[in-house]
Amino acid sequence: MKKLLSIMSMVACLMLPSSAQEKLKVGGTEREYKIYVPKDLGAKRPLLISCHGMNQDAAYQMGMLDI
Repeated sequence: MKKLLSIMSMVACLMLPSSAQEKLKVGGTEREYKIYVPKDLGAKRPLLISCHGMNQDAAYQMGMLDI
């Protein structure tokens, strides 16, 4: 989890593409996560992590965030 937070922080700080999908290996299992950075974010903003629940997926969570 610490590695994931570090990766997401770097991406948010660098203002890379507004949306990206990445992969991370955790305990032998490959996990996917999405990064979303609004174009008008501005400087020195906090990192927000939004996790979906059991039996849901990233598409569901993105819909719940209304982005």
